[in-house]
Amino acid sequence: MEDLIRTLRNAEIVIKGDVNLRGGQASNFYIDVKKAYGDPKILNLLANNISKILGEETCIAAMGHGGIALATAISIQKNLPLVIVRESPKGYGQRKNIDGYLPNSKDKVAIVDDVLTTGGSLGKIAYIIEQTSAKVTTAYVVVKRGEVNLQFPIKHLIDAQSLL
Repeated sequence: MEDLIRTLRNAEIVIKGDVNLRGGQASNFYIDVKKAYGDPKILNLLANNISKILGEETCIAAMGHGGIALATAISIQKNLPLVIVRESPKGYGQRKNIDGYLPNSKDKVAIVDDVLTTGGSLGKIAYIIEQTSAKVTTAYVVVKRGEVNLQFPIKHLIDAQSLL
């Protein structure tokens, strides 16, 4: 993991200074993993590392800019269906919350995201997926910033402190 930490530090994904996080908390640093996604080698490295720790999941799910790019890369590497979750149904067309593969009761779903802080995004994704009768088995994140308890395990590649 030291190589991954060094690579992410070199990509300057940690921005120091006062910021408000998505959940409304104030912080003196921001972790912008999406910045690293601009480099295909780093995106591939992140996808490889998460692919190595995947369990028996049958599909990959994500929401938003932080998760979809990474989930897509993992989906391609592992040849697993991709579930693209919307925060809210789109206001036109079929007005659905899920694009791509629609999981069913036989699926074991892995959720992927860039940074875990409060678990709000993971919880929202899980709630939407569970409406399909599929089971969320595990969430995988690049950086763990906070401690949360959800109804499924969360695995991470690195913690925020190792980047600082």
